[in-house]
Amino acid sequence: MRRLFIILSIALPLVSLSSCQWWRESRISTQKIDIEFVDFQDSISQMNPLAAAQKLHRWEQCLSPFFDYFCQGVIGIGHPDSIQTAAIFAEFLKAPVVENAKQHIAGIYTKGVMKNMKNEIYGGFQHFHYYFPKAPLPRVYFYNSGYNTSLMLGETFVGASLEKFLGDTARVYRELDIPDYFYPSMTPANVPVELLGAWFHSICPQPVDCTLLDRMMWEGKKAYFLSLCFPKLSEQMILGYTQKQWSILEEQEMALWAKLVEDRLLYKKDGFLITQLCEPAPFTALIAQSTPGKAANWIAYRIIKKYVEQNHVSVSDLVNTSDGQSILQESQYKP
Repeated sequence: MRRLFIILSIALPLVSLSSCQWWRESRISTQKIDIEFVDFQDSISQMNPLAAAQKLHRWEQCLSPFFDYFCQGVIGIGHPDSIQTAAIFAEFLKAPVVENAKQHIAGIYTKGVMKNMKNEIYGGFQHFHYYFPKAPLPRVYFYNSGYNTSLMLGETFVGASLEKFLGDTARVYRELDIPDYFYPSMTPANVPVELLGAWFHSICPQPVDCTLLDRMMWEGKKAYFLSLCFPKLSEQMILGYTQKQWSILEEQEMALWAKLVEDRLLYKKDGFLITQLCEPAPFTALIAQSTPGKAANWIAYRIIKKYVEQNHVSVSDLVNTSDGQSILQESQYKP
């Protein structure tokens, strides 16, 4: 009888936790949110270059501010109202690289793929709305930039350039000399994560002129939040790693942390150092060339998870806590 009691006393909290998670996910999945998708890549592919002036005027009226950003910031042809812009836009449409992107998008992003992807994005923003009900939701654009940029972010919109998410075996990426360490995040399955990751900036802006620790905590918060918004996705995919890379990081965790602490790197305001440790790279040179890039972000994710577990903080409290040092201390992180 005593053995039975012990087993039940251990099992019941697990059942309770599972029930709580099920209830939360059930509640999230049934809430309605107002979010609009715009397939601008279709508008570009169907556009007649001879009608550029008329189309640009119409898009300027109904798709701003996205279209302003697209013309000026993405393809660099100037403001849509400019007299010269229509002619330059027509040339953009006829460019071989844009036609190449158009063909690849059509081959990968079928109606079924687009429908499933939009459902995943909708689900991600349902989670976003659940945790931040007062925060605005964006209009979501898909577009063809001719391999110019991957994402766009404005105050009211977020967008993904679909030709930058064709799959990690896409031959065109090698032809364009895009470094292969970007490939794991350049798949259709990554579009929802990348879009929501971009919109995360609207509730938690990336810190500037900060220490490595502060940047790490921001990266950790972002990864943790995305793991909540996409509970069915693996941690490896959320952080942009292969299973092999993840295993290497687990093996090197203690050595990585020791290097950060012993060399007193956490409190340095060194932009080059932060870029080396937090931005995509072929490897992280703290330990060895076998260490995957962005290793500091991986450490930060572990710290944030530990912090939440130890202190039972809400998502909003986590996001609004700006003191990286207190997060580190209260996490009781020990690799």
